Amino acid sequence: MELFYPGCSYLKATSLRGFIERYGSSYPEDVFTEQSEVDIFYEPTAYYKLMETENPLLFFTKIRKFRDFNLVTNTLGSRRRMAFAIGTEEENLYQQWDEVISNDAEPKVIEGHSPVKETLQTGDGLDLFGLPAPAHFSMDGEIKGFMRYITGGLAVARDPLNPETVNLSFTRIQIIGKDRYAFDMGSHGHLWNYVYNARKESKPMPLTILIGPHPVFYMLAASFIENEYSHASYLADFRYTPGEFNDIPIPADTEIAIEAEVMLNENFSEGPFSEFTGYMSSRSTGNVARVKSIMRKRNPIFYDIAASNSHEHVGLFSIPRNASIIRGIKQYLPPSGGYQIDWPFSSSHMVALCNVRNPEPGLSKQLGLAIIGLDALFTKIVFISEGGQKVPSLEEALLSLAGSEIIEGHNLLLIPEVFTIKLDPSSSKEGTNGKAVFLFHNSVTSFEREILENAVRITSDSKSVVFSHEENDACRVNVLVDHDIDLDNTDAVMWAIATRTRPDKDIRLNKGRLVINARSKTRLIVPELPPEIVERIKKRLNSASSIKK
Repeated sequence: MELFYPGCSYLKATSLRGFIERYGSSYPEDVFTEQSEVDIFYEPTAYYKLMETENPLLFFTKIRKFRDFNLVTNTLGSRRRMAFAIGTEEENLYQQWDEVISNDAEPKVIEGHSPVKETLQTGDGLDLFGLPAPAHFSMDGEIKGFMRYITGGLAVARDPLNPETVNLSFTRIQIIGKDRYAFDMGSHGHLWNYVYNARKESKPMPLTILIGPHPVFYMLAASFIENEYSHASYLADFRYTPGEFNDIPIPADTEIAIEAEVMLNENFSEGPFSEFTGYMSSRSTGNVARVKSIMRKRNPIFYDIAASNSHEHVGLFSIPRNASIIRGIKQYLPPSGGYQIDWPFSSSHMVALCNVRNPEPGLSKQLGLAIIGLDALFTKIVFISEGGQKVPSLEEALLSLAGSEIIEGHNLLLIPEVFTIKLDPSSSKEGTNGKAVFLFHNSVTSFEREILENAVRITSDSKSVVFSHEENDACRVNVLVDHDIDLDNTDAVMWAIATRTRPDKDIRLNKGRLVINARSKTRLIVPELPPEIVERIKKRLNSASSIKK
């Protein structure tokens, strides 16, 4: 099957550069190309942060001290770009992705020349520092002083207990030597289990890192499945080439590949790092790998994923997974409900906004519980509109609650001590958190916003919601946030609700009023960029050398 790209004829697009070229031809306004020289220390991140609202794909043609390389970031930072990567339109993204992960085809392994092997480093020629891996934020890697991270590297491994199974996993990679890197493999995922079993069985653990395969491989790696190569081969005519040292096939059009082996008895104090929650985190498995080879195309494109709660970082851990969650809901809940579900990027995938078009008694509650159950690691607050025609915004959800009589157990469910991801800043040391489901009828057609002293009031008819730093009694719904949160920025308020609220303790009813205390209870560190870097890029963006294609 060949990919179809809107506005183009049927094309084979099995490489990252093919995707960028074709997407740029179809949506030139959504690709920003910087032709001035860019430094890998903080500058790519500064470009992203300064252009976050516009959210384009960012392509850098000149990298200081790395003249053979280009660099791309925010490649999959929007639903439209994800949809384009799998040959569909944005409105069909979940349906098409469900088809991809539900079907497979035999991967084709080819012998002989392949583009990824145009340059090969081994032995004394190995040099990970020769890759333009950026330093993203000021505090990244400060424990040991190695600041440069490969964020766009996909770890490919065989299951030590079932070698026919090949898995793609995300892992952040800290370069600590010419032939050594430290990495965090997360907790209890496929790669974690593979390394655990290899250590337990005293088996070697080869690992190959892909930097810049076609974007579909990133979406597959984020889907929490195995044998991703087979699903990719269902979608398009991808070809694979054998490894040089590892018995792990590599997509032949990958920009860069690193063959390595996990040092099962070595550890390194990797981190801290700016995580998808939007905060610095020192949590890490601290594993180490020894590099055997670095292979790459001629003039390769280095694939970077902007760190912290960037659109691509959050989106990759949301959208491919969401397709599986929605499939489960369609499979097990009555189909007549007409379910609509969205996880806003600003919530770091911890808040779901939903609508049930045709609610039967108890069905909306069941939907909320199903989302929490199917998305056990992430979603902790679910807002559900009953009988509406669209997914509500955060303002519409809160205003609808302001017009309702809120009764715990009826239209507010609070569940204490539920399993969650430990990276959630409001989780307990044991890895639990409260979870909440809100139910309401969305009667809001429009609303007004009023900036007050130390508060923002949102009104619709007689209903009012207040965002404030201190408790405000002059409203039915009050969201409390810290002073670092811009009260007039709904995305920032959503981020605070998502990451700083422990629902069973911080959501309370007080004389008919709903109070959501989204103020931090622990010390949280938000990643920062050097101010002089930000100012430099601001000036550059206004200069004639910056070209938006």
